Amino acid sequence: MSNYCSNYMMIKGDKETLAEMYAYLQSGEDGEFDFALIVPPPKGNQTENTWYIENWGTNRKPEDVDMAMKNESLTVHYGTAWAPSLPVSLELSKKFPEVFIQHTYSEGDMGLFGFGVFHKGQLMLSEDDIDEDKDQIIEKVIEFIDSSLWILDDFHLDELMWRVNGEDQLENPLSILPGTEAIKPKAFMDRKDLTSIVIPIGVTKIVNQAFKGCSSLTSIVLPESLKTIGESAFEDCSALTFIVLPVSIRTLGEMAFGGCTNLTSLQIPAGVKKISNNLCDYCTNLATVGIPKGVKEIGEFAFNECYSLTSVEIPHGVNLIGENAFYRCYKLASVVIQENVIEIADSAFSECTALESLLIPQGVEYIGVAAFGECTGLSSVVISDGVKELGRGAFSGCSNLSYVEIRNSEIRIYWNSFAGCPKVVIHAPKGSSAIEYAKAQKIQFIEE
Repeated sequence: MSNYCSNYMMIKGDKETLAEMYAYLQSGEDGEFDFALIVPPPKGNQTENTWYIENWGTNRKPEDVDMAMKNESLTVHYGTAWAPSLPVSLELSKKFPEVFIQHTYSEGDMGLFGFGVFHKGQLMLSEDDIDEDKDQIIEKVIEFIDSSLWILDDFHLDELMWRVNGEDQLENPLSILPGTEAIKPKAFMDRKDLTSIVIPIGVTKIVNQAFKGCSSLTSIVLPESLKTIGESAFEDCSALTFIVLPVSIRTLGEMAFGGCTNLTSLQIPAGVKKISNNLCDYCTNLATVGIPKGVKEIGEFAFNECYSLTSVEIPHGVNLIGENAFYRCYKLASVVIQENVIEIADSAFSECTALESLLIPQGVEYIGVAAFGECTGLSSVVISDGVKELGRGAFSGCSNLSYVEIRNSEIRIYWNSFAGCPKVVIHAPKGSSAIEYAKAQKIQFIEE
């Protein structure tokens, strides 16, 4: 065909509607995709050429049609003479108003490159709406014309959704295109008008910073298909008070909920193996957190400065409590640590001033530098005989610490592990390294 124009339609919607469309588009003459099915020409044989151009965009039927259902979308790739069949896509959108139709086209000989997005019988977005120069648009269209990618991942999805939702967008939840698998980086970043959103089923990933800085967001519904929440995905969503994480989630990125200052509770899903660094950093109103048995590691600063957190249970699966993991959790009065924990890293519970008593279980081997430093409410500590070393300043500044029981006869204790603990009395086996330490540092002791 001379002046061959390549047309590529990608259609997204719910599976039932797409299946219905797939069957419909194959019901034309000879069971093939046919413009006459969607936009029937006038009866008779004398239809003017201009009618076809006005109503089909071209004066010939589609050729080399390739239609398929894949990746939860319906794709139709075909050729036309001279120009794209955009009017046909518009009419198809009227027949199936709930789907989104992206029609991309290119005709190199005549320099035609572009796209149209149709929804509810309207042209919602085209290359003329994109604030990029023509050369950039051409490069994008060429790049995507034979691919199965959704061009709006690179063009401005926000602009499309404004047109879909109209002037009421500020009062209504924003939408996400059906069939979307990943919410792109910074997709809704700093949208102060966003108050609620429902992530549709099928989305598996919310990428880095997708909703960062949405300070008015109070409600979000996550689908059971979701597997990954990326770094800083909801950082500084300061109005968010509650979020249910589906059991399908396997990964929570660093700082995913950092700075969500009104978040009050969080249950980590059972499939998560690591609580990432800074996950809930500076969630100042977080009062309760549930950590499942499958977690192996609690990352650095994971719950740093969660001032309202009152209790935490470290389950059997955890091996490492990272540096500053619960730093400055001022109201943390109860900490239960199970025996699989091997290391409590530097400053892990530093300045947890409401903590009064503590049992370090058998499995712990190392208590890091200032791990419980400045826990001024701490009065009683029992350190099981599995602990091999107390790091520098491990309990320094615990000004009300009066009872310390150390069961390992050969434990290594640094000179300042109990610095600034004027009331402390060490209870340890006779002749143990702990007793020798107490004598050297002029700390009261009782041999047992």
